[in-house]
Parts: sequence; C-alpha cells; structure tokens
Amino acid sequence: AQAAAAAAVLAGKPLAGIYSSPMLRARQTGQVILDRHPVLETLRVSKYLNEVHTPYDGQPLADLAKIDWEFYNDVVPPYETPEQIVERVRQFAQRILRQHPGEEVVAVTHGDIVCFTIAWAMRLSIDGEAKRQIAAGEPGYPATASITSFSFTDTDPQPAPDYHYIKPYA
Repeated sequence: AQAAAAAAVLAGKPLAGIYSSPMLRARQTGQVILDRHPVLETLRVSKYLNEVHTPYDGQPLADLAKIDWEFYNDVVPPYETPEQIVERVRQFAQRILRQHPGEEVVAVTHGDIVCFTIAWAMRLSIDGEAKRQIAAGEPGYPATASITSFSFTDTDPQPAPDYHYIKPYA
C-alpha cells in the first residue's frame, strides 16, 4: 500500500528513468512505480543506492535504542562512514545529471542514504549527529515509501541540492 501511494503521487510526473537499490524491497517498490510509467521499459539497479552496511545489521531495536541509534561513531572498514555515503550519492547524482540533464528521475533507496543526502542538502556536517538531528526534527527519519526530491541547479553535483519531502500516505 505504501509503494502504491508513492507510485500514485509520481504517476503524473514525466520521468526519464527509475533507479533502485539492489535490495529486494527497493526493487519491488521501484517496479510498482515503473508500472505506472508505461513509457519506461526498465527498472535500473544501481549499487550507489544500496543500503548502508553497519556493524549493527540485524540487531534488535531495543539494542539499537540503548546506543541511541548511533551507528556511525568510530566506523572502520568494511563499514561506510557518513562521508563515504554522501560521496556515493554524489557519484550517483553525477551520473544521473550527465545521462538525464534537466530531467526527473526516481531513485528508490534507503533511509540512512536519504538522511545523509538531506544533511548534505541542509549543509550540515556529514556525520552521525546530522542524521540524529534530521531523524529527531523535521521531516524526521524518512518513512518507508516516502518521497524526498532533490533538485540540482547545475550538471555538477558538488553544490548541495535543494530538497523537498512528502509522505504520500497517512
């Protein structure tokens, strides 16, 4: 139902492409959106949109609450730092801006990716504290199948984008 609500909001948009994380739920959401855009033939999967791998994957929510949801203190390989997450978003944006100049695309990704991209757009420091500020404030942690739009004014993704957030269901 959440993916269908997002797809309904996006149905009237003249999309040039739909990209998705390789993860199953993201691909399923992307397919629901694609089904509303018969002009587009393919859901494109991008590694740049993959979820963030943390040392806390699979941990019970109660355990995460005990550490105040802070996954990004003292991150070491093979885990990504917030800066590395934003760098891969920039790389994705650079490819999209080159392939689809002046066009709209959808990128189906994951909450932490969206949080750090919002932090970049808000020109906050790119760290775990920025994610916590976004999750605790407005718009809050991105809801499943919510829509966060990022607008770039140039074909260079280095300047931070503008953003807009909506949750298309109650």
